[in-house]
Amino acid sequence: MRRVLLLLVILTFLAPNVKGASSLADPSDVNLIISIIKTPQLAPGDKGTVDLTLFNPYVNDMTDVSLTASIYLYVSWDEEVPMDSGWDWDEPYFEEDGKGIRDHTWSFPALAPGVLGQQNISATLVTSLDAPHGGILNQGSYFVRFELEFDYVHPSNGTSEHALMRSRGFFTSEEWEFATQDPTIPSDPNYLGGLNLTHLGVSGILPDTSFGVLEPFPALVLYALVIAAVVAIVFALLFYLEENPDKWPGLANPWIRFRSSMKQSKRISQKKKDDASSRKKV
Repeated sequence: MRRVLLLLVILTFLAPNVKGASSLADPSDVNLIISIIKTPQLAPGDKGTVDLTLFNPYVNDMTDVSLTASIYLYVSWDEEVPMDSGWDWDEPYFEEDGKGIRDHTWSFPALAPGVLGQQNISATLVTSLDAPHGGILNQGSYFVRFELEFDYVHPSNGTSEHALMRSRGFFTSEEWEFATQDPTIPSDPNYLGGLNLTHLGVSGILPDTSFGVLEPFPALVLYALVIAAVVAIVFALLFYLEENPDKWPGLANPWIRFRSSMKQSKRISQKKKDDASSRKKV
């Protein structure tokens, strides 16, 4: 009997992981790996940076880490254009060593757990006047997807795992719809966080991000609107003071005197016109 129990224990440690989803796929961990700090809003032809952090939420080091960002989709109010072989423009792209690339990769030999291993990373985005972009009344955005690969040694049993994580932009609508269906078997091991990760072939789901490219609002129109708004606020305040002089007498009294003076000047001017008109009739 003891031999049987010993054999079962040995088989437990040696047997492959039969669970569908990786133990690295817990959303409470995966959601911490990439944090989007800043994405730019650019005018056509401008450049800007996307800033993010890469974080290790696990107990052991993440090793041979490779994170790739890809610009893959343009979306506006009236169109959605994939940036595949049918894309007719070079831009937008990531700028690296003076060259334009559609996919930008950051590589690290290892990431230590927690804040000690956290990496603050960024990439420069370049746009053009010719590539699709939004207008004053039409927001245009480019979507960026992420792919992360790394090796990890599980502290519980010493086994090594190669993890592959991707964001929503890597999957078709059909793949995503299937993966988000309710499991037919309760507690299906392929599901974690409401997703069939085994069907998607990944160890976790990362966030997409986006950046906007649109024509700036005309400066003269903007200045005119700002001035009109300031004038409207000033007159609203003055008329309020006239109706409520006791609230701020230091401001209300000069305004009331000015208004009275203007009304008196208007009456005198009108009287002069009436007198002149009467003399002409005589």
